[in-house]
Amino acid sequence: MKYNVKIGEHEHWVEVLPEGSNWNILVDGEPAVIDAAEIAPGAYSFLTDGRSREVAVDRNGDQFRVRLGGATYDMIVMDEVHARTRRPERAAVSGPAQLKAPMPGLVVALKAAVGDAVEEGQALVVMEAMKMQNELAAPGSGRVEKVHVVIGQSVESGQALVTLAAPAPAGEGS
Repeated sequence: MKYNVKIGEHEHWVEVLPEGSNWNILVDGEPAVIDAAEIAPGAYSFLTDGRSREVAVDRNGDQFRVRLGGATYDMIVMDEVHARTRRPERAAVSGPAQLKAPMPGLVVALKAAVGDAVEEGQALVVMEAMKMQNELAAPGSGRVEKVHVVIGQSVESGQALVTLAAPAPAGEGS
């Protein structure tokens, strides 16, 4: 499985290939082998390069706080599909914007309805593709103007799923 990991302003692609208790990992294409064990909920012991390290992990959605060796790292971790459908440089929709299917699949859940105010990164649609469920996020903050699909519908890559309108200016009703 491939993940996009953002730590501060730094972004990395991490591919995890489990093999028994070992994880073969590629970080930006560079290989590493980690032997890992969960020793308590949210606490892990890693053995890498002959060194043992304990790591504490707190998770809230795609946000993680990792404590390792006295240092704390705040990071955002998203699977490949979620990362590629998210546009972090856009804080708000300036005009109509569409969330489109990144690949062919099946709509298995709708997490927003027409008229809902949504924030950038908020899950709007859950699609099943290649036997995996992927939450597709709002490309910016706005209001759901139209939902183009229904649960159980097959969709093609690039097909419109949800249209967002710009949020109402401050002081105006929605």
